Amino acid sequence: MQINLDPIVYEPGVTSLTDKHKDYLTKVSKILQERPEMNIKLCGVAAGSDQDHLLLQANTGDDGKPVAKDKLKTTIADEQLLALAEQRADIIEALLVDQHSVKANRLISCRARIDNNTSSEPRVELSI
Repeated sequence: MQINLDPIVYEPGVTSLTDKHKDYLTKVSKILQERPEMNIKLCGVAAGSDQDHLLLQANTGDDGKPVAKDKLKTTIADEQLLALAEQRADIIEALLVDQHSVKANRLISCRARIDNNTSSEPRVELSI
């Protein structure tokens, strides 16, 4: 049996945790402390909005102006999106281990994935 917790939802292209995320993860860590037999599965999910954000970044120069037409990118590789999703899950895992003393073997990482649903949000899904 699997119980899904509320996901950690991100702004497109962002990997850092907000204070709201950290407060929520504090609550998750307390659940884990109270139930030593329980493990949490962390699944990073990239969304279409991540691709849009990364394309915008790739097509903007250091000066904030658009890059030349001959250097425009039209797609972002799936590997880059998957790496972003995985990085988010890794940051959550590190926070739980380093700041809340959750044992790493209780945090199970699943394979990152891309959700191409246009209404989906970038997130890390948590399940027990």
